[in-house]
Amino acid sequence: MSFPRDLRIGIPAVLGGLLVVLRCVQVSQRTLYWDDLVIPAKFSPLSFTGLFRLYDNHLMPGSALVQVLVARAAPLSWWLPALIIVLLTAASFLLWVCALRALAPDQPMMRLIGLALLGFSPFLMDAAGWWSTAINAYAWQCACAGVLWLVLRKHPWFAAIVLLVGLVFTEKSLTIMPVIVVLLLIIGKIRSHKLSIFLLVVVTAGWLAVYLPRLDFGLGGTTRTVTFGLPTALFQAIIPGAFGGPWQWSRWIPGKAFADPSMPLSIIAVIVLFVLMFPAALRRPQRVLLLIPTLGYLITIWFFLFTARGGEETSETLLRSMHYYVDWWSMTVLVGVAGLRLRNTTIIKVFTWVFVASSMVSTGTWIAAWHTDPSREYLPNVRAALAREGDTILNQQTPLEVLTPLMHPYNWVSAIAGITPVNATTQPRVFDAHGLLHPARIEPVSRSQLGPEPECGYRVYSGGSVDIPINPGVPFGEWVWEFNSLASTDGMKVTITTPNGLEPIAATNSRAITVPPPTELGTKWVRVPGGGQILRVVVTGPDPQAHVCIGAGALGPLVPVG
Repeated sequence: MSFPRDLRIGIPAVLGGLLVVLRCVQVSQRTLYWDDLVIPAKFSPLSFTGLFRLYDNHLMPGSALVQVLVARAAPLSWWLPALIIVLLTAASFLLWVCALRALAPDQPMMRLIGLALLGFSPFLMDAAGWWSTAINAYAWQCACAGVLWLVLRKHPWFAAIVLLVGLVFTEKSLTIMPVIVVLLLIIGKIRSHKLSIFLLVVVTAGWLAVYLPRLDFGLGGTTRTVTFGLPTALFQAIIPGAFGGPWQWSRWIPGKAFADPSMPLSIIAVIVLFVLMFPAALRRPQRVLLLIPTLGYLITIWFFLFTARGGEETSETLLRSMHYYVDWWSMTVLVGVAGLRLRNTTIIKVFTWVFVASSMVSTGTWIAAWHTDPSREYLPNVRAALAREGDTILNQQTPLEVLTPLMHPYNWVSAIAGITPVNATTQPRVFDAHGLLHPARIEPVSRSQLGPEPECGYRVYSGGSVDIPINPGVPFGEWVWEFNSLASTDGMKVTITTPNGLEPIAATNSRAITVPPPTELGTKWVRVPGGGQILRVVVTGPDPQAHVCIGAGALGPLVPVG
């Protein structure tokens, strides 16, 4: 059956336009989240070797570089990542149009359903609303489509270059070469593309040599994760995703959304899958062989999740994070386009538009699951406050709902905003959970002792030091000290630490805070990280007779006034 020329161009154009609109709606409801904040801080300052450090066992120097540059261009802003995500959506769709046309030139209906399944994939949708994941996921999509198109058009050297670019952005591109080989085997063109395969193997092997020595396999998954995670991942994420699901999501703040369809929806998805596949397998048993590479890919994903991402505290919901399967789904679709010959155009068209509609429903419920994300309100307010008076705002940790202390030292406002931390201020203020700035005071849990000299307290000369007792002692944490002091001359500096018997002196000194004391009696509110029963003060200055007088002061957390 011939496929009308207007449909050949018109339907992909409609699908592409609809997809871009859908992604625009999706990203308009999102903001920066977790890794989006941590990665720019972790990879700053930029260095060539630093970009090759692993992040959660990912090797992604290109992605890290882009995220750092974007964070510098638009600190704590979502508009630039959102724009890039939409552009990547359009670029990947156009590349798939070219790649599928080369893969199945005489199968327009298979190309149509392939475009829908690739572009509107709920596995990719989950990644598209999360900046750091989107740049990796779309790097694989664009690289795979580009390599496939260039190989089939017999441009082996350009294909190898595109693969290398994909690898620079995400180590997941290591799977592109096996995908290309599988597709060439299916369409029977493996021998005519020997040079392409050789070059792709060389590039892949070279990157493996860079990646594998850095990879940490020591985390290990638990029996519970395997026992409960695999069945739930299969029946709540993977099978529903094949039909545009999962339609329902759950989110435990500050975690990400994961597939959580109700039992009836999961059962319906399983039944539909059985109804579609069983008769087809009976009519042509050889079609079952197409499942071998896709099942192998899926098992490989699970293996790496268990060995390189799992751990004793890992929840089985990790396996229901849809974005882990986006590359597997793309391979599955490509294998289907290359290996199947569907003749019933009506069924194909119906399934295509049902899948698109189903994926749009899943996108809507995914957006709803993120509706209560506190970062949407917190980050813009913090950005505005820092723009107004950032050099006077004492550095402080983000709320637990944005970044937990487990992400230390990247859970500080200065780290996520890419600014120099402020460790002392004359105007104590604190951010609330909404990112709004409030006048603050110390909630005293302890107090530094008053020194022996009347009208001076502790007199410390330049080059000298003193240990000031605090009563009662405080546990390890982040504290603020009411630093009442007077310097005899300009140019003095006071370095404050919290020595204790529980850690080496190097660890104590790594938390040292240095502040200039005023030459007129005044108070500064100073960060004092650590714990114990002593504040050690070291004074330096321009002249040995210069000194600083230090009075008593409260020690505790900053809390809003009133």
